[in-house]
Amino acid sequence: MSKRPVFDPKQTFLDLLRECRNSSGVSQVELAKRMGWAQTDISKVERGVRRLDVLELRLWVASIGYPLGAFVDELDRRLSSQNALAKKWAPSRSNNQPA
Repeated sequence: MSKRPVFDPKQTFLDLLRECRNSSGVSQVELAKRMGWAQTDISKVERGVRRLDVLELRLWVASIGYPLGAFVDELDRRLSSQNALAKKWAPSRSNNQPA
């Protein structure tokens, strides 16, 4: 029997942040310089220890040359895909079981 996959929206967000930075060829040190932050803050965000507000997200993606709209669209696409998969894995309910 297959193991049910676990979908974590927060981890999806963090993975996308890291992927965008890496695909832009920007190190954590370089991103920190561009943002005026410490490298440890970049690391904390990517590990999920520190959260970003929307203005910080805007600065983050602009600092790696990634459009905010494109980032949000990709995040939405990934989360929608995960939601669809989660629904496939959800156990079926019979008519006599509460929702």
